[in-house]
Amino acid sequence: LAIDNAEISGALLGDGLSEADLAAGLYDGAKVETWLVNWQSTSQRTLIASGHFGVIKRLDGAWQVEVRGLGDELSQTTGRRYSRHCDARLGDARCGVNMSVPGRFAIATIAAINGSRITVTGGTLASIAHNAFTHGRISRTGEGGGDDIASHWSDAQGIHLEVWGGRAARYAVGDSVDLQIGCDKSYTTCRAVFANGSNFRGFPHIPGNDFALATAKEDQVHDGSPLVLDND
Repeated sequence: LAIDNAEISGALLGDGLSEADLAAGLYDGAKVETWLVNWQSTSQRTLIASGHFGVIKRLDGAWQVEVRGLGDELSQTTGRRYSRHCDARLGDARCGVNMSVPGRFAIATIAAINGSRITVTGGTLASIAHNAFTHGRISRTGEGGGDDIASHWSDAQGIHLEVWGGRAARYAVGDSVDLQIGCDKSYTTCRAVFANGSNFRGFPHIPGNDFALATAKEDQVHDGSPLVLDND
């Protein structure tokens, strides 16, 4: 049941294929078919493989993408997973955290874009704690939705945001953007930072692999008392 995959690349030039559409992610997950064709009589053809695109990357004026076979769908998670981390998105209906509270959002202006890094300045950034946008969201002001932020750090030039999946190319210098702080999905953060432990959508007390594989040891106390599990 190994997954068939291949990697293809090409120039950003072609009828019906625009750089803006690729940068916006319109072709992420697109269906792909590979045909064996008689070039002298193109009606003579045989379908030899099918699948879909992964995330499209841009590199030196070209695009590059992994093509994943149909077997990839068998590896996708269906339904909820038992995990010690929360599976809700910060601020959604399942989470319930009010993201309109000051300190949890900001409006800023893009000052520079360098690859997947966006530098923002001005606006209401002064009210945001250090590193708070890690795992957060960025979107053009008023558009909603947005893209995931991988990391956040600051220096004299401003606040720098690393944006996932090459999505920084969707933005331009001078754009006004809405920013939301992030969450590391741990129960400790949910309870201590957001006071939202009752809505935590994970299983913080589930035993991990170390617990499941543990054996009796000479230097441990065996009095029948419960083990104390790390809530993180």
